[in-house]
Parts: sequence; structure tokens; C-alpha cells
Amino acid sequence: MNLLAIDTSCDICSVTISINGNIDSKEVIINKGHSRYLAPLVDDIIHENDIKVNNINAILLSLVLVRLKN
Repeated sequence: MNLLAIDTSCDICSVTISINGNIDSKEVIINKGHSRYLAPLVDDIIHENDIKVNNINAILLSLVLVRLKN
């Protein structure tokens, strides 16, 4: 099974891929602006592991929901 895990829940923006149990990970330590780094990290890890997006069986997300004050 091929998995892509994305974590933007803290100061570290990380992307991990598991291809048949072999794990590779990339991360950037930032306070804000995770969205700026997310697409390039995903693109890099997919290309470096020579896998096509349609061969990923599941995407796992770890997000933080923020309640805004009125």
C-alpha cells in the first residue's frame, strides 16, 4: 500500500510517503505559511520516490482547526 501523510498542525510542515513500507519524509520548520511550502514538498517527495499520484492509495492529513473570535 502507498500512503502520503501531510502534517500542518504545528510549526513543522511535513510530508511523508510510504511505498510498500519504505518511508521517506521531508519537513520545513516554520511558524506560519504552511500552504506556501506544502505543494513543493509533496511534488519533491513524489518525484524523488518515482511514484505517480494515481498510485497513492490514501492521503492522511493532520490539521488544526482554529476558531476565530467574533
